[in-house]
Amino acid sequence: MSTHNGVGAPARADPVGFLDDAARAVSDTVLYEGYLLYPYREDALKNRHHWQFGVLMPPAFAAAGTGEHSAARTEFLLDGGPGTTLRIGARWLWEGGGARGDAAGALSVRVGELAGEPVRRGLVLGGPEPGRGELLLGAQALPGPYGGYRIHATVRNVSVPPGQPPADRDAALGRAFVAVQVVARAYGGCFLSLADPPEWAADAARACVNERLWPALLGGPGRSGRSGRSDTVLAAPITLPDHPEIAAESPAAFCDATEIDEMLALRTSTLTDAEKLAARTGDPRAAELLASVAELAPAMAEKLHGRGRVIPPPTPGPAPDATPGAEPAVGSAVRLRPRPGRMLTGPLTGLASGAATGSDAQDMFIDGRAATVAAVLHDVDGRTHVAVTLDDDPGADLRREFGRFLYFTPDELERQ
Repeated sequence: MSTHNGVGAPARADPVGFLDDAARAVSDTVLYEGYLLYPYREDALKNRHHWQFGVLMPPAFAAAGTGEHSAARTEFLLDGGPGTTLRIGARWLWEGGGARGDAAGALSVRVGELAGEPVRRGLVLGGPEPGRGELLLGAQALPGPYGGYRIHATVRNVSVPPGQPPADRDAALGRAFVAVQVVARAYGGCFLSLADPPEWAADAARACVNERLWPALLGGPGRSGRSGRSDTVLAAPITLPDHPEIAAESPAAFCDATEIDEMLALRTSTLTDAEKLAARTGDPRAAELLASVAELAPAMAEKLHGRGRVIPPPTPGPAPDATPGAEPAVGSAVRLRPRPGRMLTGPLTGLASGAATGSDAQDMFIDGRAATVAAVLHDVDGRTHVAVTLDDDPGADLRREFGRFLYFTPDELERQ
């Protein structure tokens, strides 16, 4: 059953209620990405042209050379057997008749049922227009002794407009599935990361085909007990890393196409009373957003400023190897000895450029100074980059908190 969550619409059973709170929060955020843009008024130019992500137009409009599409496809890997149960759903937004809302459709199926003909679930757009779509599901057993399946999911808009297909995009949006995403949860199995699959599934991960939907694991690696696995996956119209989370500091769902919360909170507070009134009366989500910013306490606003996260270094192990050029341990004490002609490194790039250009102009100021190793990094070319903080730098604590280090190669460090 589809939900129909427009203004004044009745509440119905949630087809994607199998998502837990953390997964639902990420799914909601992606669903409304780009829904409203500052200054949140409908008469603003950038809010007159909605929806850039995950738009599935009626086939007739998509086939007219508009650059739009009517279908999206995702594939992801399941470590499970034919008896594993999957609950899979599609979510989307709709607009039409001056209203907007969200809707969803889902089904529960055993993997063994997907190995033959695709399983189809009809989708009802949910708005005032009689738009329709379908969710097609299939599964293919992975070759080799380890088992597992590649799951296929395709979302299609199959709406047939009355008479001639509309030539205007705004008119066609009345039967479009917007911000489409696919969510799934496994019972008796788990999904594998496509970005970091286990070795036995690496070839299968590379073979997955994703068009306008890209899967990412949800829920954190701790839920499955093993890295690169989770019982929940989100295939979104924007690319996400595995295990994305909503920042605890975010006071509201700004839905503003990846803008940072602090900037939007400050800019929103500069709107005139007339602009705020226009935003509130134009959309209930805009009214909710403005209210949340107006009630933002100073302590909450302070949390949005310059916040960074650095994974704490592990407890130092045995004394590092004193062999020149050997990789130092995190937390070890070193003395800086930058060599002439070294590769350029720096806190802005964080990695060596690969070109030897002579000594850095700042080498004379740091040669011989004591430092502590904060991290040891390796690039794709196999080079090692050692991040350090100066022991006599009064701002060393801030540099560690924000991840702003000085970088050297191991042979430029003299062990203490």
